Formats: sequence, C-alpha cells, structure tokens
Amino acid sequence: MFDFFAILKVAVTIIGFSVVFLGIYQWRQERTPFWAGKKSWSAVFAGFLANFLDTLGLGSFGVVIASDSHLKFLDERKLAGTLNYHAILPSMVQSLIFLQIVEIDILTVISLVFATCVGAYVSSLLVKNVPQQGIRQIMGSAFLGTAAIVFANQMGLLPLGGEAISLRGSSLIIGCVGMFFAGWLPSVGVGYYAPVQAFLFFLGMSPLAAFPIMATASALQQPVTALAFLKRNNVERNLAITLTLSAVFGVFIAAPLLTAVDKSTLRWLLFTMMLYNSFNIWRAYFKVKKAKAIEASASH
Repeated sequence: MFDFFAILKVAVTIIGFSVVFLGIYQWRQERTPFWAGKKSWSAVFAGFLANFLDTLGLGSFGVVIASDSHLKFLDERKLAGTLNYHAILPSMVQSLIFLQIVEIDILTVISLVFATCVGAYVSSLLVKNVPQQGIRQIMGSAFLGTAAIVFANQMGLLPLGGEAISLRGSSLIIGCVGMFFAGWLPSVGVGYYAPVQAFLFFLGMSPLAAFPIMATASALQQPVTALAFLKRNNVERNLAITLTLSAVFGVFIAAPLLTAVDKSTLRWLLFTMMLYNSFNIWRAYFKVKKAKAIEASASH
C-alpha cells in the first residue's frame, strides 16, 4: 500500500529545492553581488514578517508589496517573479508541517493542488505577453477583490467554514475549477490565500483543513511559476534568495502559534493591506497613464 502523503511530501521537497538551487546557480552565473546593503536588510525584514503572517493565514505577497511601498527595495518590473521565487521555501516548509499535523483527505489535496499547478502553468505562459500597465490593472483589481472577500467574511456575509476534511463529486469538481483559476493569481504578483480560504469555506471545508491545501498548492505552484520567470530573467535573484531564506525563520516561529492567534484581528490587518496595496498600484497606473498622455500630446 502506497503512502501517498509521504510521496506528496517527497515531491514537494524535491521540486521546491530544485527550483531554489536553479535560482542560486543562475545568480552565481550572473556574478552580481549577493548583499545589496539597505535593500538586502529590507528583504530580510519583509521576508521574515510576510511569512510569519503567511503561516497564520494572511498570505505573504501583500505584506512584501506593502513593505516595498515604503522601503523601495524591489524592481517593479521583476516583482511577480521575485515574489514567486521567494515563496518556494516557506511554502514547502508550511506544507510539510501542515500535512503532518492537520487531518486532511489525500484525494482532495492532490486534486486541488494539481488544478492549481495547471492554472499556474497556463497563466505563466500568458502573462509574459501582458504589458506593465496591464499587470498593474490586474494586480490593483485583484487586491481590491481580495479586500472585498475579506470584508464580506468579517461581516458574516460569507460562510465561515464547515467541518469537512474531504470533497467528493460535484464539490470536488467545483473545487478543482476554482483552484485552477486561483493558480493564475501569483503570476501577476497577487497571493491567493484569502480568496482560496473563502472558496474552501464556501465548499464546507474545515478552516484548519484549508491550511495544508493552501500550503501544498503554493509549495508546488510557486516553483512552476517561478521557473517560468527565471527562464525569462524576471527575478531579482539575490534579493529573492534573501527573502526566501529569511522567510523560513518566520514560518518556524509562527507555526506553533497557529491555534493561539486571534484570526479576526489578522483578517482586518489583511483587509487594510489589500486596500493599501490596491491604492498604491492604481496610483502608479494612473501616474504612468497621465505621463504617457502628456508625452503623446507634446509629440503632436
């Protein structure tokens, strides 16, 4: 009898480390300095904080982007790739922890995770053709949508979860379709923890059972997406490596606190960050749009 949980853990570990080591190898080949002074210190802070909160269910992408809005340490043109690469190791560690301590059905995990990875692969092929302004529109809208989902959840307008640890039949099919589209979000630099939590709760999943699904989906989806960005040289490799290493420490410190922290307070914090990120991204979008309009009128 196969131990499918053990096989899944091995797959998560091998795939995660393979892409991380590929990024390190490429960084060594490009011969750029690893430590970038203030930018690297900012990456250490942001990576630790983002993945400390990520382990508690907040998601890491929004926290890193909010940190970057103040600290200005990331190249916006490579933001999505850097975010996806940085999330590989912490997602891997979270997945291994949650698969070990949380009871969950293996068929449900494998089905939903596979659908997420397929979505990630499809989106990684498409996003390379989207211009920067288009990326800003997608990110701004996605952050605003996530804020709306979190707010609705806090107001009791969305289901708060059931007791199910497995999905079957039509619920599993709906779950796979939803996770396929969720897999698109990281390609444009938007995390999917909040939307996926709300979606799984809608299907009647236990709030705790959502964690191994989200973490394992991330642990296998992030390498798929990051690999596409690495091939296109759209990752700030030195800062992404710094982010992912500091992120692991955040995961280990936060994991024992998972059942002790007030989730409602964390969700209000997530809601605030999503609004903040959406505002900053739309502001940048309209600033560039205005500049282009002035430039076009001047050329005439």
